[in-house]
Amino acid sequence: MAAHEVDLAYQWIQATLSGDSTLQADAPGGVWRAEAPINTPAPYVAVTYQQQQSRDEIAFGGVRVYSDLFFEVCAAGPAADLSAIASAAAQIDALLKVTQQTAITGGTLLAVYRTSPVEEDPLIDGERWNATGGVYRVMIKAS
Repeated sequence: MAAHEVDLAYQWIQATLSGDSTLQADAPGGVWRAEAPINTPAPYVAVTYQQQQSRDEIAFGGVRVYSDLFFEVCAAGPAADLSAIASAAAQIDALLKVTQQTAITGGTLLAVYRTSPVEEDPLIDGERWNATGGVYRVMIKAS
């Protein structure tokens, strides 16, 4: 049974980022889907699927060739930790690259790369936070 492409991409991103000791040192709060739970140590990494940008690539006859997915991936934490946040964002960028087709469990990654930078400075409970990262394009085909 084929897996859903969005879930395959999330699994690959999670495994890639969680398995890196450099990123773990800069973002000890771990890697979370969309939002980290309350009281998660910061900095941490948040991965959010961008449904509005994503689409399926369709060939003649209505056959889905692959899914073209977008994810916002940011290191986040109090702005006082900006050095660690910036370092984590750089490591995320180093890790989320696929330049040639790569087989993964349940499918194939055709390409992964950053399409745009992200920088946000929200005020959370009276404290300035920072989220730095990017929007990553994941071109994936389920088996």
